[in-house]
Amino acid sequence: MHLGTQPPSSAALSGVPDGHGVRIRHAGHPFPRLTAPGSGLGAVLTAASLTAEVFKLTIGLRAGTYATTPVVDFCPVTLGAEPGAVANMVPEITSTALVGAGAIGTGTILILDLLGMSGQLTVVEPESFEPPNVTTYSIGTRDDAAAHIHKAALARRHLPRMDVNAFPYTAQDFISAIDNGAEHWPDTVLGAVHSIEARHEIQRIYADLTLDGSTGGEAGTTLALHEALPQGPCLRCYYPLPLASAGPNTEQRLHELTGLPLQRIARGDAPLAPTDLEGLSADQQTALSPYLGLRVCGLSNLMGLTDNVAEDFQPSAAFVAQQAACLVVGAMIARSTGLASGPMRHVEYDARFGPWYDMTTLRRPRSGCVCQAEGGVMDVVRAHRRRAR
Repeated sequence: MHLGTQPPSSAALSGVPDGHGVRIRHAGHPFPRLTAPGSGLGAVLTAASLTAEVFKLTIGLRAGTYATTPVVDFCPVTLGAEPGAVANMVPEITSTALVGAGAIGTGTILILDLLGMSGQLTVVEPESFEPPNVTTYSIGTRDDAAAHIHKAALARRHLPRMDVNAFPYTAQDFISAIDNGAEHWPDTVLGAVHSIEARHEIQRIYADLTLDGSTGGEAGTTLALHEALPQGPCLRCYYPLPLASAGPNTEQRLHELTGLPLQRIARGDAPLAPTDLEGLSADQQTALSPYLGLRVCGLSNLMGLTDNVAEDFQPSAAFVAQQAACLVVGAMIARSTGLASGPMRHVEYDARFGPWYDMTTLRRPRSGCVCQAEGGVMDVVRAHRRRAR
């Protein structure tokens, strides 16, 4: 693997950032003349894209479950094959909140830092940095994990050019603080959470624009961007509530079986520790003891609580989360500079195949969604928050 436009003959593939985008070439395919110097966004996208190519060629995937494209040109700002066209368009961040500092959130933070972004940013994240996060997040060290540094504080440390407001609580707490006048109501929200419920909380912020990044799929390699508006399509349009007849979700069933608090189950990346068993009944401790040292997010499968693994949260590899973060930051640049206007976009592709010409669809509000049925109430809430600000 080679970084640059003049690979040696021994290189199987090469990549280089061109402005905010990336150019990938397999052996025998020359690079064109680059359009612009690579930006921080282009650098992270190039690293993540090259890693995806290595993953596909070395991990032993079955035939038909991936594709190797000899030539890749992609820009996450224009969502087209014209990297370098908008390299110098980097807005100052104002009135923006990042909700979630996990795999996608830390990827976003890394990109903002490498872009040299300035301005103000609120980071909403209730959890601390744990040892399993070292290999799946884009920032943070083993020393940070040993110290259990708070993720919001970690974000602030990695954005020295920005005025970062670290809010170490949940999105719902952030909403309450906004309504109490203790926190600033943001115009833009960058979403980096992994559950439907958390996305619905983000939507209740009622920001002018929400840019939500996600990863998942059966192999954990699907990534997506959802652009949302308070009046629709909102995140509830993208993620409708499950049918009431579906019964308790997997997290609730795990809580009922083991006694583990839902707040602890939500920290799925953190391994089960002896301290987690304190206060539980003897039967619950006996049931959980064999799983000490294993990640809590895998307990539902190990204990037979789910029949479909794809329905549960699956942590993605760092290169997948970083590509999702690139879509989020690219959309923020496009929307804030006027490069993108009009209908909201839903972008989705699988890192095993790479970006495709048909990965983008335009979304409309979903009929019957709460954003359509209760638009008047939402307008009143937004007006109240705007006056308070």
